[in-house]
Amino acid sequence: MGKFEIRVLPDLCTGCLRCMLACSESHTARFSLPASRIRGLLESCQESDAGKADNRTGRELKTRVEAV
Repeated sequence: MGKFEIRVLPDLCTGCLRCMLACSESHTARFSLPASRIRGLLESCQESDAGKADNRTGRELKTRVEAV
């Protein structure tokens, strides 16, 4: 698999954790949240997602991510 870059688009973030799964798969060839190198908070996501609801479910977003 070729190299790729995961970019965060805070306005489109739904907190689905797909970025974390993609990260772990690219580094370990398995889908594992603990194996992901993305963790915690991303300041730009924190600002734009605060109190925002997932447009598919209406639930308030709780997940934040940060690259490590």
